Amino acid sequence: MGAADEEVDPLLPGQGKVGRPPYAPVVLLKMLFISYLYDLSERQAEEAVSYNLVPKAFIGLRVDERAPDATTLSVFKRRFLEGIFQEVLVMAQW
Repeated sequence: MGAADEEVDPLLPGQGKVGRPPYAPVVLLKMLFISYLYDLSERQAEEAVSYNLVPKAFIGLRVDERAPDATTLSVFKRRFLEGIFQEVLVMAQW
């Protein structure tokens, strides 16, 4: 488990014990990065990653894998914005 995963773990309350296995936090972080970089909505980011190989490779998904859905990304983004995303943006702008 990497440092980024340890920072994001508190934002994942179920910890993968209920429901489907969760996406790795780094996948969701990279999806947020793509949506922020290209000014995309969560739905547009889902489509961009699902149907284009370059962002799919950046995120680390196999060619036949679908990206996390827009709802998953929206929920993660809301939790993340309440947590550390603002700190990341400030560090990226210096």
